Amino acid sequence: MRRTIMSTVNQPRRRHTIRWGLVFGVLAGLLCGLPQAEAKKETKVWTDTPEWAGASQVKNTTWTDVAGQLQLIKNAPKSKSTPFIYIPNSSSNTIAQLDTKTGKKNWVISLDSVAKNSDPSRTTVDAKGDVWVGLRNTTKVVWISAAGKIKKIVDTGKRPRAITVDLNGDVWVGGYDANNLTKLNGKTGAKLFTVATDCPYGATTDIKGNIWVVNRCKGKLSKHRNSDGKIIKVSDAADGYGIATDLNGQVWVARYGGGCVHRYDNNGNPLGCADVSSQGCKNPRGLAVDGDNNLWVACSNSPVAVKVSATGQALGKNTTVGSHCVGVAVDADGFVWIVARGDATATKINTKTLKAVGKYPTHGSGPYTYSDMTGFQFQNIAQPAEGTWRSIHSSQCHSKWLSLSWNGTTPQGTSITIRARTAHSRVALATAKWSAPLSNGAKPAVPDAPWIEIEVSMKTFDGQITPSVTDITLVSEPTGVEICDGKDNDCDGFIDNVPGTNTPLVKNCRTKCGSGVTSCHAGDWLVCSAPYPTVEICDGKDNDCDGEIDEGTTLCGANSLCNAGTCKRSCTGECPLGQTCKDIDGGRYCVGNTPCAQLEVQCKSEGKVCRNGRCVGVCEGIQCPAEHLCTNGKCIKDDCYNNPKKCIPGQYCKAGQCTANPCSGVQCSNQQQCKNGKCVGSCADVQCPAGQSCKDGTCQGDPCAGVQCPAGQACVAGTCAADPCLSVACQNGQTCTGGKCIDDPCAAVVCPAGQVCVRPQGDCFGRGPGQPTEGPPGDAGPSPEPVVTPDAPAQPDTPSTTPDTPSGDQGIVTKTPDQINYTPPESVTRPRGNTCVCNVDNPTEGFGMAAFFMLLFFGFFSLLRRKP
Repeated sequence: MRRTIMSTVNQPRRRHTIRWGLVFGVLAGLLCGLPQAEAKKETKVWTDTPEWAGASQVKNTTWTDVAGQLQLIKNAPKSKSTPFIYIPNSSSNTIAQLDTKTGKKNWVISLDSVAKNSDPSRTTVDAKGDVWVGLRNTTKVVWISAAGKIKKIVDTGKRPRAITVDLNGDVWVGGYDANNLTKLNGKTGAKLFTVATDCPYGATTDIKGNIWVVNRCKGKLSKHRNSDGKIIKVSDAADGYGIATDLNGQVWVARYGGGCVHRYDNNGNPLGCADVSSQGCKNPRGLAVDGDNNLWVACSNSPVAVKVSATGQALGKNTTVGSHCVGVAVDADGFVWIVARGDATATKINTKTLKAVGKYPTHGSGPYTYSDMTGFQFQNIAQPAEGTWRSIHSSQCHSKWLSLSWNGTTPQGTSITIRARTAHSRVALATAKWSAPLSNGAKPAVPDAPWIEIEVSMKTFDGQITPSVTDITLVSEPTGVEICDGKDNDCDGFIDNVPGTNTPLVKNCRTKCGSGVTSCHAGDWLVCSAPYPTVEICDGKDNDCDGEIDEGTTLCGANSLCNAGTCKRSCTGECPLGQTCKDIDGGRYCVGNTPCAQLEVQCKSEGKVCRNGRCVGVCEGIQCPAEHLCTNGKCIKDDCYNNPKKCIPGQYCKAGQCTANPCSGVQCSNQQQCKNGKCVGSCADVQCPAGQSCKDGTCQGDPCAGVQCPAGQACVAGTCAADPCLSVACQNGQTCTGGKCIDDPCAAVVCPAGQVCVRPQGDCFGRGPGQPTEGPPGDAGPSPEPVVTPDAPAQPDTPSTTPDTPSGDQGIVTKTPDQINYTPPESVTRPRGNTCVCNVDNPTEGFGMAAFFMLLFFGFFSLLRRKP
């Protein structure tokens, strides 16, 4: 019994389920089998020589030292700026700042306000260009700005004779009589700590941040740890005077009485004493290292400056310097400055030629210093070597940049920083704002746009060690909104289409007479379906859209009256068949006996319309003014805008009049288009650089080239602004440009076979199967008025809310990119050559058709299993 009940109860539900299963199977299969436009993510990868070589800008980077890796070049130059040299005139108690390019004095300040006869001597210049000066006859260090203003005075210990800036920008001062070394905060001048060291006479910083001090009274060289000042190495340095370090980490100390310069490795191990006496150098004192890592030596008791290689070989000398040279400094332009105490001069020497290019006064007496006077020594050591690599990439569409990731190595002392910027065009990238440094693998903090530029910045403190990048991966997703511009804005594989379909875009439009719709073809909007104003006639409608109906006294001619939307002729007795003479407004007129509502079917069958109780031709009884004609029951201007067929073959419509087409009969080569009677180059295969677009087959400057604007905007002088054509409805034969209706620029253009003329450029683009044309399909557009045919009643006044579907050459032609191979100019398209994978899946392959057959089979199989 239970079994029978279950069968009886469940059977109807089962039949219902089977029936809907079949329906669902058929519908789902059909839906899945339809072509679906789908925008896919785009991935761009830089990973090998061709990608690295396609950079937009390269500085001090290479991808050939190690194949496929982006690296810094060996010994990449460092960014240095040394606009000034500070010279302490010890005897005058002044500091002079000279311009390193001209040698002219910028300013001289007296230190009398700090201390009389303070004996300014040792200097060091920080990253801001400020100078710190040790006053030998005091316990003070004075901090002076690049503008010549005293910023701070710090008491550090008696007779400061050693001073240097470390890699962090902090200042170290050695008190010779105090036997100490004090570290100052480089930003505030505050004391950080003080440690002991014997009779410090000079100091410098090496590439690893260690502080080296000449302990002259002990004949020693001490190495101090930066973090706490602790001495970690002491080396012999007999008769030590000036001190410098180079890019290899070597330390150099002048041996005043020995005619040589001590050389040490970075561990403080001696490497010998480089001879300079052979160059005529007596009593070497000041030292400095130039941009080529060569050492320069100032010789105190002979007018000589000697150049020494990093391995200790003398490379040459200059003998035109002043007398009793003490100090030496280097500037960023490749010159060495030798300061002579005897004649108070500073000689500027070319480091390549060893020739003097100028000798300038120090604007004081007794200039005396051994240390860095320009900031070059600090910058040469503390500033990392830098290099950059930039690349510009354009997505197929207006894009959201989802992620940017990279792989590489950063050995100690090196770094990699990546940033990005985006814009609507390649040209606009140059002025776009850069993002902050990006996190590896994260979404770039940049606006959505079709163009992006990536910058890789590499740094190293050691010119022999470089970071490297093996690959960069950029992922984006189309976000463009499809607009009528001849482009695939949303990257779904179709041009000017309703997203997700291959049907053309439509939009609402307005004329003086009301609202309608228009559709897009070949990057331009076709004529609005809303009625356009026509001459007022007697038809019960507001034809000229001025708010009045059937106004005027001449609508029906003599002896007639416009009444109830029809012309009624006057009468005295007899009227045509179906009408009766009646009194109307004090006169007698023929009036139809049968209402038109009852005659509608009859009139339609006769190919006529009903007026005043009679079936008549659509234009019968309509009186049109001069230069107008009746068409489909309307008075329209007798021009080729309103009657495209008015022009015979060999003519085109210009300013409303049929004009001989200058291209009629003109034969151009396959690579040329006929424009206004002349054969000029086609733009089909022209690829223009950034900032240019194709016109007449050649690339010309175009501020809107490559600019992609969002919906509702258009490019105006290179900037996206409100589209001036958005609310403009042009009549047939015209197109909107800059908010104004102009004659169709393609009307007098004949394209080579398979190409299409594109508005508003008026040039031929694309290549594919087809025939020459005097404009793209749909050139004429729909009629300006709803058509009233003999077999249909007149259209009502209310405009249609759906687009017309004209016939023949006025129809909306929908073609995919594969069908017309449309290739717009640079100003309205995207560059090629990237790895975009935007496409449309073949509707006859994959899941769509498979799902159809699978679900259809399921439905029929279920049906077959039904029990009667």
